[in-house]
Parts: sequence; C-alpha cells; structure tokens
Amino acid sequence: GLAAQGIEPGVHDLARSLRPDLGARLQTRAYHLKQAMEQLGPDVLRLQAWYCLSAVTLPYGLHDIEAASGADRQAMEEVRCHIDLGVTAEGPSLPGEGSLDATAQRVLAEACGVRISDKIWDEDVQWRLRKALGVDVPLRYWDGPAKGYVLILPTDLVHSSEGGLLKFSEPCRAAGQPSARSTAGKPVGPAEAAGGKTVSEWKALQDEFADQPRLPAGWIRVRSRSSSE
Repeated sequence: GLAAQGIEPGVHDLARSLRPDLGARLQTRAYHLKQAMEQLGPDVLRLQAWYCLSAVTLPYGLHDIEAASGADRQAMEEVRCHIDLGVTAEGPSLPGEGSLDATAQRVLAEACGVRISDKIWDEDVQWRLRKALGVDVPLRYWDGPAKGYVLILPTDLVHSSEGGLLKFSEPCRAAGQPSARSTAGKPVGPAEAAGGKTVSEWKALQDEFADQPRLPAGWIRVRSRSSSE
C-alpha cells in the first residue's frame, strides 16, 4: 500500500535482519498512524500544503527480545514486531516530571532531536494558528491511557542548534525595526514581526480588519505598536 511505498528499501532490509524468523510475514503497518489521524477529525485533510512528521518504528531484534522478560518481552516479540508508521514520537512519563506536557517535550527531543520553543506549545498560539488555517483540529487527544499532542508549526519559524538539538522558535523583531501600520503597504515577509506579533499571529487576527477594503493576495494588515492604527 501507500505506507510501504513511502519507506526506503533499506529500511525493509534492516527490519528483515532484525527479525529473520518472520520471513515473508514481516509487514509494514500504518495502524498506529491511522488511529491517530482519526482522532484529529476530517479537517486535517484540508491541510493539503502541510506535512505530517511521522515516525517509522522497526521491530526489536532477537538479541533485545532475548534480554527482556515478562510482559516487555511479549510486547517486543509479538506486538512491536513489524515496521510501524506512527506519531512523531512516543514514550512514558518519568518520575519527577511535573506534567505530561513536560513528558511530550522530552520525548520529542529524545526521539527526533528536536526542541520546539515554549511559545509554540502555548494553547492560545495553537488555537490562533488553527483559526488562521480555518481548521478544527484538537490540541490534544486521548488514545487509551496515552495523551497525544497536536502541534501545528508556523511557516515562519527560525531554527538554531541548542545542546545538540535542532530548536525551532518564533522569529524576533530586530531592535530598532520600525513597526508597520495597518495600511495596504508591501506584503510582510515570512520572518518579519510587526506590532509586537509574528506574521502567523497577525494572520490569525485578520478578522479585526473585516471592515477594511480587500487586500491583494498574500498581503495582510497589522497594527502599529505605537499608535494602534
């Protein structure tokens, strides 16, 4: 199917080397990803120009299975025994973690080497992004005992390296950069910020200017921080 077509042949070879005992029974399964997508609702299909970061999980090797015991061994040998497409990252919470939000951020860093700035995780920012895109996609969902997080990343994020991780953050307005007024001037660039907000945040607030004349495609209105015009 489509799931198998999206995976490099070398991944299949590696999976077969980990579980040679399965032979032709080794499968590529999209069950976990499909289950997560169903939780997001039909509006996610409208994000045609966006991408979903999905994880490809390989089966445990025979050496790891033999070293395990009890329920862990059974899960490794009989459940996590195929090539699985799933959510971006998953993992258990650890003692001392203050919340599942902290767990989600840690698991993303460990599994993908990626850190997303706290502001992007903010519930208000995520709701504004959804409003700007015109989609009704939940912020979180429960899959049995597991809590899933659905992050939409703005297209104007900046990236940097921090502690060996790839960090994505909201763009900052340079010191001394003049604020733009809510007039039909030039289109705001993807990494610019004006009036104390990022481009993505202003896009989510365009209904404030509903009484203004229609702008050309790709233009948005912003308010001046100094005059509120």
